[in-house]
Amino acid sequence: MVEYLNKNLPGIFIPTRVKERMKGKDVGEGIKISRELIDKINKYKEVAGIHIFPLRDMNLVCLHVSMGMTEVGARCIVPMGKTKEK
Repeated sequence: MVEYLNKNLPGIFIPTRVKERMKGKDVGEGIKISRELIDKINKYKEVAGIHIFPLRDMNLVCLHVSMGMTEVGARCIVPMGKTKEK
């Protein structure tokens, strides 16, 4: 998925270190990486919020929240009919 995004989405650039970190890993590693980036971005007072848009599974946003993002005031809003049944 990382290579697909890097090659096919205009304006998207995924650094080599992130691509290598994701090799052979599951979605959990992607969530860890995104949380690290969010933590860095949240240190800037000019940032009013962050929009997380997963490609396939809207429940990933809720997973972010359940993994501790609530301490920064995050909330999970999933549009009706967009959740993926497990």
